[in-house]
Amino acid sequence: MDAKEINFRITKNFSFLILAQVFYKILTFLVMILLARFLGVGDFGRLSFGISFVWVFLFLSDLGCSELFVRDVSLNTGFLKKYTDNMTAFKIVLSFTAYIVLVIFGRFFSGNDPIKFWIVAVLGLSIILDSFVYYFRAVFRIKGTLHYEALLLIFEGFIKFIILFFAITYKFQNEKVLIVVLALLAVSAVNFLVNLFIFIRYNSFPELKFDNKFWVYLVKAGLPFSLVYILSLVNFRVDVLMLSLLRGDVEAGIFSADFRLIEQLFLFPAILSYVILPEFLRLSGHKDKVLKLAKRIIVYLFLLSMAIIILFSFFSNSIISLVYGQNFLQASVYLRVLLLILPFLFTKSIIEKILYSCGMQLQVSIIYATGVFLNVVLNLIAIPRFGILGASATTIICEILMTSGILFYLKGYSSGRLDSNIALTYAVNTELLDD
Repeated sequence: MDAKEINFRITKNFSFLILAQVFYKILTFLVMILLARFLGVGDFGRLSFGISFVWVFLFLSDLGCSELFVRDVSLNTGFLKKYTDNMTAFKIVLSFTAYIVLVIFGRFFSGNDPIKFWIVAVLGLSIILDSFVYYFRAVFRIKGTLHYEALLLIFEGFIKFIILFFAITYKFQNEKVLIVVLALLAVSAVNFLVNLFIFIRYNSFPELKFDNKFWVYLVKAGLPFSLVYILSLVNFRVDVLMLSLLRGDVEAGIFSADFRLIEQLFLFPAILSYVILPEFLRLSGHKDKVLKLAKRIIVYLFLLSMAIIILFSFFSNSIISLVYGQNFLQASVYLRVLLLILPFLFTKSIIEKILYSCGMQLQVSIIYATGVFLNVVLNLIAIPRFGILGASATTIICEILMTSGILFYLKGYSSGRLDSNIALTYAVNTELLDD
């Protein structure tokens, strides 16, 4: 495959997605401001609880299947029909199960507040529909046509803004928060129907098939992808939780302010890694080309991370003051330390996609689990004594260790100890693919 063609496709897909994401985030930010003003502190807190709560259950409605779908079918698009027929049925069963579990836990964690329970119940339906949307859009990653996904993301942002703006300006007086969550459900429903229509138009209407062997494979191979997703969320938030418990909410708030900025900066490598996995798979069997492409991208991301570190270090006071206000000015000191995580965070996001491409998602999930465990242990030692500085240091140390673990397996790939394709995956296991 021609290197110029690959570079052009990566640049095009990345450019479309990054612009769409920026546009979507701006609209979402505006919506959050409107909602906060409309609902007030109490109801906005209820809504925030509901959104955070249901997102925890997103993995149950997917179990890593969407990522597995991209990895396996990118290698051979001839498997597309087989996967969509079985995965659609599998996700319906998963989604139903996830929603039942969500409602049960929602009833328990809502306490004696029936409104909070209904928020969780309605938003749960919304998150199930969103899970299907991510699955539908995976086809664009497989076929390298992510500009369509970018357009759909822009459409989603518009629909969310319009529907919620209508709900807010209609001046409902009773249970405003329930009106908002119903509006969010309407957004998800419209988005689901549009993406389903394009999914069917782009492929064909999926037949619901129940291949037991295939479903067992989906669980075994897909679960590690889901574990990586969960562990990433936990690793980024465990420091805030432990700071709150061990040092109080003030230090937790300062650290959280810094980390939310870091999370926004991670948008660049996150989208690039999202784009790059299918390209690694198309180059499967050409190890030298995979490594050359990865090396070039890692160099660019490293230079970007260093530029961000220098820029934010010089202007950290101004950035914190602009984003959070003068009350958070103390966070600028710790931001300079926490920024050191960026080169490792950026590098790891690309290298793990190479490991995904050779069927090593389980090893990646083990590395993440080890990193989270070490983060908790080190936090127990460092936070009581050093506070935010201790939490920042342990986060950086654990990120270095996780990146080192990923590099260890990459060395095995480059030396030939790991196969350069996914020969152990379902996609090339023809005896299971037989109808």
